[in-house]
Amino acid sequence: MASITRHLNGLIGSLDESSEGDRRALEEWTKLPSNGLHATENTTEEEELASDGEWNSVLDIYRNLAVVHNDQPSALLSKLLLKPDSEPLLASLRSLLSSTRPDDAISGELVDTLGFEDMDLVMEILGDRTNVAREVESSQSIIRIVGLSATLPNYIDVADFLRVNRHKGLFYFDSSFRPVPLEQHFIGVRGKPNGPRSRKNMDRVTFDKVAELVHEGHQVMVFVHARKETVKTALALKEAALAEGSLDEFSCEEHPSFSLFRRDIGQSRNKEMKQLFDNGFGIHHAGMLRSDRNMMERMFEARAIKSGTDDSKGKVNILLQAYISKYRPEDFALVSDQAYAAQNGGRIIRALLEIAISRKWASASAVLMGMSKAIEKRLWPFDQPLKQFELKADIFYNLERFADDYTIAELAALSTTELGELVHLNERHGSAIKDAAKQFPTVRLSYDLRPLGSDVLKITVHVTRMFNWSSRVHGTAEPFWLWIEDHDSITILQLSHLVFRQTTTALNADFVISVPNGQPPPFVTIRFVSDRWMGAEDELAVPFDDLIMPAPTDCHSPRLDIPFLSLNALQDSVLQDILSLKIRNLNAIQSQTFWSLTNTRFHSLLCAPTGCGKSLAGQLTAWRTLRDSADDSWVLIVAPRRSIVTEILAELRPVCKVMGFALDLITSEKTFTPSNERAIRLITASNLLSLMSRGTQHKASFSGLRMVLCENLELLDPAYELGISTLMHETQQFPVRYVGLSNSLNDPADLAAWLNVDPSALHSFRPNERDQALTVSTTTFTIPQSAALFKAMAKPAHAAIQSVIRGVYGEPAIVFVPSRSQCRSVALDLITQCALEVETGKGYRLDEIAPDALERSLARLQDRSLVDFITGGVGFFHEGISKSDRTVMLELYAEGIVRVLIVPHDSCWSLPVRAAVVVVMGTQYFHVNGNEWQLRDYSLEELVRMQGRAVRHNNTGHFHLFCQAEGKDTFTRFLNDGLPLESKLLEGDELRTWYQGQRNRGSIRSKQDGVDALSFTFLARRLETNPVYYDMTTESRSKKLSRIVDSLEGAS
Repeated sequence: MASITRHLNGLIGSLDESSEGDRRALEEWTKLPSNGLHATENTTEEEELASDGEWNSVLDIYRNLAVVHNDQPSALLSKLLLKPDSEPLLASLRSLLSSTRPDDAISGELVDTLGFEDMDLVMEILGDRTNVAREVESSQSIIRIVGLSATLPNYIDVADFLRVNRHKGLFYFDSSFRPVPLEQHFIGVRGKPNGPRSRKNMDRVTFDKVAELVHEGHQVMVFVHARKETVKTALALKEAALAEGSLDEFSCEEHPSFSLFRRDIGQSRNKEMKQLFDNGFGIHHAGMLRSDRNMMERMFEARAIKSGTDDSKGKVNILLQAYISKYRPEDFALVSDQAYAAQNGGRIIRALLEIAISRKWASASAVLMGMSKAIEKRLWPFDQPLKQFELKADIFYNLERFADDYTIAELAALSTTELGELVHLNERHGSAIKDAAKQFPTVRLSYDLRPLGSDVLKITVHVTRMFNWSSRVHGTAEPFWLWIEDHDSITILQLSHLVFRQTTTALNADFVISVPNGQPPPFVTIRFVSDRWMGAEDELAVPFDDLIMPAPTDCHSPRLDIPFLSLNALQDSVLQDILSLKIRNLNAIQSQTFWSLTNTRFHSLLCAPTGCGKSLAGQLTAWRTLRDSADDSWVLIVAPRRSIVTEILAELRPVCKVMGFALDLITSEKTFTPSNERAIRLITASNLLSLMSRGTQHKASFSGLRMVLCENLELLDPAYELGISTLMHETQQFPVRYVGLSNSLNDPADLAAWLNVDPSALHSFRPNERDQALTVSTTTFTIPQSAALFKAMAKPAHAAIQSVIRGVYGEPAIVFVPSRSQCRSVALDLITQCALEVETGKGYRLDEIAPDALERSLARLQDRSLVDFITGGVGFFHEGISKSDRTVMLELYAEGIVRVLIVPHDSCWSLPVRAAVVVVMGTQYFHVNGNEWQLRDYSLEELVRMQGRAVRHNNTGHFHLFCQAEGKDTFTRFLNDGLPLESKLLEGDELRTWYQGQRNRGSIRSKQDGVDALSFTFLARRLETNPVYYDMTTESRSKKLSRIVDSLEGAS
């Protein structure tokens, strides 16, 4: 009877929660000594099944349960156990069914049979139970039969058997009614049924079908005839897949819940299930425990199947895992294979990491970064991070045993005594742990949100070093990756590669992300990952709940297709004669804005692409204003840089001399005085602020001022903004006209409002609205800032230069580099590339240059170290060269002797020449602040200035930008859409210094005076339209200005 007990125990385990009462009743009954089901271990199977009467005792169990559960044994019929070839059993079943009440609900669904072939008998008995006419007649009640079945070929016979009305109660649905189509294949298998050949053929065709479906990405269920066949079939399929070399196709090791399922299945006692799970197969039958069956159903539904380690990929993984775990195999072949796998595995994963970063895959990049460091450090991510330090083995053991839940920051915060007690060691060991924790690379992350437009957001991330530097541990530099990923952690929005050095205490990184339609996502995540240290990473969520993006504006002007105005439109013969030496007519933008600028007195703002003639349009306006004004009138031109003032001064001098206008350069030592003649005065923004802040200027000094021309407003800095604001405040009682010039801006509306420009006088053109042909190309590099980067850039730079200047006389090139120190090394690389291609020693120098003329030109140079470079057709221009040599260099450039001019990025503002091709070799430079070196990006204004050097009249220009891959999106966006412009008054100390000076001189006597003075600034306009940029809320402008004044008063 032990087998019956096993059957009952299996029945108990298979009952679901709804049959909990039946379960308890069965368990209580099997515990009784009188039930006869307690067999000894020596009882044989034949002895247990000797009598069919013993099977009837099983039915007695159901009868007893029927009494316990209100005479409703029908709930147990779904789990009825039947013995093969047992006629007494069928009789007992008939007795059991006839003993129940007529109105019982009898269900024949899900009848489990063990080896019983006469299933039709059971069905007939169940049907006969409700087919007793006398029961219906005696009870005067109708017993309704509802039968459910799969599609039957003889469904009419079954309906008649159950007394179903064919026209009302019979419903038959064939395969055409399926909501999802079903494809069926019928395959005939040769061989004697259940014979070896039949079995072999069956397994083979089954594997072919399973492999085909798995290869297509489907899951497969294989049904067998008996429980014991489940494991046999799974093993056969696994062996066939192994023989075919396709076992890895069953793998789902990348499943996100794999580790969880692997842990759960390890707790099961079913050895076959665990073994098959490791090879990508599962089993399921009623003989398994309910927990195991639920587990397999859950895993199959989640597609969590993992391949084994006995395929080729698994063997490589085993070797890598052994290498990371610092296991040393004894076999020499395995030692060699392990070294090979470790060496190439690290390189392959690094290559995959570069691919993932270039594709901007956030999760894949983070995983590959961890895998790469695991191989390099031979340390698992779940290991103690301090294992990367050279500490004693007992310290590591006790750290993992007693302090495994402590973070590095928590360990660093404890004292040496507390650490020694924590790890059950002495204070000396605690001191070693504290030193290691203090030297472990950790940082503090913070951020600022800076909207730059209605759909552009800049996130400034501040990274502060929180660890102690040790040259022995950290070397000379510690590289890190910093990126911003979307809220789903799928895509990297922007990334940056940072390097900490011993003198670096903090680094800032600017990330510009797109906000489609001005609707930001719920949040983004800042992720900081060390490139070398396992576990040295951090993340910070950036919520956008309170983010307010500026409202979109559409104040750009389309460039009209109108005829170009001739110089006759100037109505000044003298001016026409002077300008005719340079141009024949006005260009498209000059023609479109000519009337508004020269024939009206409205305040005006012109924002146009670089190199389109804005300065000439402004100068025409100044000359026209002076010509039509009184003799004591004067015009003030303000520029942000001294180099720009010098360039404008050189352009104005010949015209003013012929037209009889005085030309004066205002320095910080001079003051504004009334003029006795028509004059144009030039001043830098810093000198203007200095003059306006002294308090020595009388308002009568501005009585003759007719116009203020503000050049390069895209370079608006605190000095420029305060100088113009103070000037506007002092001249508000005079009819002074303000005309602003700027490169193309993304949103010029507030700049126009600051200058009181009427919408009709605002002319804003996008960067692509130029009438000069300019081609722009961008090439990205992933090499960090180093000599290797410029070695890699040399060949494409040479190709860009040669594509334009080869064989064409007078077509020069300009190459911008980060610093003066790199000018000569880049020149040597370019000359080398040219020599490799042309195989001559002339470099870029033309053959038409006579040796005698070259010698005479070189004789004028004071610095003889420049001779060799100029002989190769390469020259330099920067402030490190003497002024006379710079003049000679520009002359040689104009004569065509110097065909490639190499310029540091900070000299782009003083470079007066243009070229057919401009190459920007890198967009980053090292900024030295004391002993600290910081890697910074070029400003957008510098790049626009460099781009302007490639804009030429009547010829096509070529602009090549070489930059880091992470900066390409930002640079190309603003070069194509226009520059952002925000006030910088709150970023430096200029505002505080100016405010304290005004308070000391009595110009500002109260807080209200301070608010009134700040209301003239560009800041006051941007506080309303873009408050988040300045860390303000949506309160009124006066309250925002009052808050700023309060902070200035508190600092004074």
